[in-house]
Amino acid sequence: MHAIKILLVVDEEDDYIAIRDLLSTGISTHKYRLSWCSGYSDSINAMLKDRYDLYLVDSKIGAYSCLDLLKEAVASNCRRPIIIMTETGDKRMDEEALEAGAADYLTKDQMTSETLQRAIRYATRQFETLNNLKQSEHTFRTLFERSQDAIIISDTTGHILDANKSALHFFGMDHTDVAEINCAFFYRLPKERTIFIEVLQREGSVHDMLIELITLNGDIKTCCVSSFIEIPQHGDTELLYTFIRDVSYAPELTLPSHFQEDTYPIKAQLPQSVKAVRVSLSKIVAAVEKKADLEACPEEAALFDTIRMNASFAEQALKNLQDQLDRT
Repeated sequence: MHAIKILLVVDEEDDYIAIRDLLSTGISTHKYRLSWCSGYSDSINAMLKDRYDLYLVDSKIGAYSCLDLLKEAVASNCRRPIIIMTETGDKRMDEEALEAGAADYLTKDQMTSETLQRAIRYATRQFETLNNLKQSEHTFRTLFERSQDAIIISDTTGHILDANKSALHFFGMDHTDVAEINCAFFYRLPKERTIFIEVLQREGSVHDMLIELITLNGDIKTCCVSSFIEIPQHGDTELLYTFIRDVSYAPELTLPSHFQEDTYPIKAQLPQSVKAVRVSLSKIVAAVEKKADLEACPEEAALFDTIRMNASFAEQALKNLQDQLDRT
């Protein structure tokens, strides 16, 4: 672990020596590298150059107060933690310093090696945590905007909070529509929405569920849908992140030209075989719809629905193949 680089901003050398001694006591003495600055302008310049991990600032720096420095540092986009050292009983200064952006405050005549080092550790760890969180948010936002899959962020009631460009294009929406539409609107079959929510609440996530969705233009599309639940760090509202991939059109299957002559007998029989399989799939779907009493056995609803959707998807793929064969 690298040493924490600290800039101490105080007028008097005696204060610098006192702080240096406090940081030289205990088991963590090798973890700190202390520098000293006595001028207001020099300290601001150091903050702008971002050469230190943390700043210890006295309540007074010449004719300026620590609040003056704090406000200018924040306005100059100084991201590193700043700990203020105040005089005894100056509670108002302490509160104003925290409101202005200080990471913490310490009372000078009550400061010990333990309290000082603990404050430094807490402030630096908090900075690292928040910095990592910001980087993660930036990475997610980049992936969110550039993803080819449609992504929708909503609450548990289906209220849409955000949608990426792919989702807007997929559903035929623009940003002004987002706040007015509930996710349930896009499900062609209400029971598929019910099953989706039940699985999500039970498992915490849904993986590659085939669902028929309808766009604002009235187009019906078979989609592979995945979703997971997240509770934000600072809040109790559950968010649903849903990823949607259109699988309505399976790739057309063709035979390479150099195989066509050799496979003529198979090719001649293929259309009839495809039709037979499509008939069988249709019978499967009809049997499931006829025999499945979903109200009597709700625990089987997901199974029956999976059978129906996958049979329908396979039937569509075979239809595409049959259409291709009919054109050749």
